[in-house]
Amino acid sequence: MSKFAQSGLIPVAILGTENLDVRTIDPTSIKLVRDGIMTTVSPIRYDYQDVATPFYGVLCNCHNLGGDGKEDLVLSSRVSDAVSNLNLNETGDVELMVTVEPNGEGCMSILGADCVKVLKAKK
Repeated sequence: MSKFAQSGLIPVAILGTENLDVRTIDPTSIKLVRDGIMTTVSPIRYDYQDVATPFYGVLCNCHNLGGDGKEDLVLSSRVSDAVSNLNLNETGDVELMVTVEPNGEGCMSILGADCVKVLKAKK
Protein backbone atom coordinates (compact mmCIF):
# COMPACT_ATOMS: atom_id res chain seq x y z
CA MET A 1 0.00 0.00 0.00
CA SER A 2 1.39 3.41 -0.88
CA LYS A 3 2.15 6.00 1.75
CA PHE A 4 -0.64 8.13 0.24
CA ALA A 5 -3.31 5.46 0.64
CA GLN A 6 -2.09 4.82 4.18
CA SER A 7 -2.41 8.51 5.03
CA GLY A 8 -5.81 8.66 3.32
CA LEU A 9 -4.69 11.65 1.24
CA ILE A 10 -3.84 12.30 -2.41
CA PRO A 11 -1.19 15.00 -2.85
CA VAL A 12 -1.44 17.33 -5.84
CA ALA A 13 0.89 20.19 -6.70
CA ILE A 14 0.41 23.13 -9.01
CA LEU A 15 3.94 24.06 -9.95
CA GLY A 16 5.10 27.63 -9.91
CA THR A 17 6.98 28.88 -12.96
CA GLU A 18 8.46 32.14 -14.19
CA ASN A 19 4.99 32.89 -15.62
CA LEU A 20 2.87 31.57 -12.74
CA ASP A 21 2.99 32.81 -9.16
CA VAL A 22 0.99 30.14 -7.33
CA ARG A 23 0.08 32.61 -4.57
CA THR A 24 -2.25 34.33 -7.07
CA ILE A 25 -4.40 31.16 -7.17
CA ASP A 26 -7.40 30.93 -4.85
CA PRO A 27 -7.08 27.41 -3.36
CA THR A 28 -10.86 27.26 -2.84
CA SER A 29 -11.32 27.47 -6.63
CA ILE A 30 -9.36 24.25 -7.25
CA LYS A 31 -11.12 21.02 -8.19
CA LEU A 32 -9.84 17.53 -8.97
CA VAL A 33 -11.83 16.19 -11.93
CA ARG A 34 -12.00 13.17 -14.21
CA ASP A 35 -13.11 13.25 -17.83
CA GLY A 36 -16.68 12.00 -18.20
CA ILE A 37 -17.47 12.24 -14.47
CA MET A 38 -19.73 15.08 -13.34
CA THR A 39 -18.66 15.20 -9.68
CA THR A 40 -15.44 16.81 -8.45
CA VAL A 41 -13.17 16.68 -5.42
CA SER A 42 -12.00 19.72 -3.49
CA PRO A 43 -8.76 19.84 -1.52
CA ILE A 44 -9.06 19.76 2.25
CA ARG A 45 -5.80 21.62 2.89
CA TYR A 46 -2.99 23.41 1.10
CA ASP A 47 0.51 24.74 1.65
CA TYR A 48 3.24 26.51 -0.30
CA GLN A 49 6.50 24.60 -0.80
CA ASP A 50 9.06 23.99 -3.51
CA VAL A 51 8.39 20.31 -4.21
CA ALA A 52 8.89 19.62 -7.91
CA THR A 53 10.21 20.62 -11.31
CA PRO A 54 7.75 20.82 -14.23
CA PHE A 55 7.63 17.77 -16.52
CA TYR A 56 7.06 18.26 -20.24
CA GLY A 57 6.81 14.68 -21.44
CA VAL A 58 4.25 12.01 -22.15
CA LEU A 59 1.31 11.93 -19.73
CA CYS A 60 1.68 9.17 -17.10
CA ASN A 61 5.47 9.28 -17.42
CA CYS A 62 7.40 11.32 -14.90
CA HIS A 63 10.79 12.20 -13.50
CA ASN A 64 12.19 12.22 -10.00
CA LEU A 65 13.50 15.79 -9.96
CA GLY A 66 12.78 17.65 -6.76
CA GLY A 67 12.33 21.36 -6.27
CA ASP A 68 13.45 23.90 -8.84
CA GLY A 69 13.65 26.99 -6.63
CA LYS A 70 10.10 28.12 -7.44
CA GLU A 71 7.30 27.96 -4.92
CA ASP A 72 4.56 25.40 -5.65
CA LEU A 73 0.99 25.13 -4.34
CA VAL A 74 0.67 21.72 -2.65
CA LEU A 75 -2.84 20.41 -2.01
CA SER A 76 -4.27 17.34 -0.30
CA SER A 77 -7.58 15.66 -1.05
CA ARG A 78 -9.12 12.63 0.65
CA VAL A 79 -8.56 9.31 -1.12
CA SER A 80 -12.09 8.25 -0.10
CA ASP A 81 -13.58 11.35 -1.78
CA ALA A 82 -11.61 10.69 -4.96
CA VAL A 83 -12.62 7.02 -5.07
CA SER A 84 -16.32 7.75 -4.63
CA ASN A 85 -16.65 11.06 -6.52
CA LEU A 86 -14.33 10.24 -9.43
CA ASN A 87 -15.30 6.58 -9.82
CA LEU A 88 -11.82 5.18 -9.17
CA ASN A 89 -12.90 1.56 -9.04
CA GLU A 90 -10.63 0.04 -11.71
CA THR A 91 -6.92 -0.56 -11.21
CA GLY A 92 -4.12 0.92 -13.30
CA ASP A 93 -3.21 4.41 -14.49
CA VAL A 94 -6.10 6.88 -14.43
CA GLU A 95 -5.86 10.41 -15.80
CA LEU A 96 -7.08 13.09 -13.42
CA MET A 97 -7.19 16.82 -14.05
CA VAL A 98 -6.87 19.84 -11.81
CA THR A 99 -8.98 22.86 -12.68
CA VAL A 100 -8.60 26.35 -11.30
CA GLU A 101 -11.28 28.93 -11.90
CA PRO A 102 -10.20 32.57 -12.27
CA ASN A 103 -10.87 34.60 -9.14
CA GLY A 104 -10.69 38.14 -10.38
CA GLU A 105 -9.81 40.53 -13.14
CA GLY A 106 -6.69 39.55 -15.03
CA CYS A 107 -6.72 35.99 -13.66
CA MET A 108 -6.69 32.99 -15.93
CA SER A 109 -8.19 29.52 -15.80
CA ILE A 110 -5.75 26.66 -15.34
CA LEU A 111 -6.13 23.05 -16.42
CA GLY A 112 -3.45 20.49 -15.68
CA ALA A 113 -3.44 16.71 -15.95
CA ASP A 114 -1.47 13.77 -14.67
CA CYS A 115 -2.03 10.13 -13.82
CA VAL A 116 -2.59 8.33 -10.57
CA LYS A 117 -1.98 4.63 -10.21
CA VAL A 118 -5.03 2.96 -8.68
CA LEU A 119 -4.14 -0.21 -6.81
CA LYS A 120 -6.41 -3.01 -5.66
CA ALA A 121 -7.34 -2.54 -2.00
CA LYS A 122 -5.83 -5.04 0.41
CA LYS A 123 -8.34 -6.92 2.48
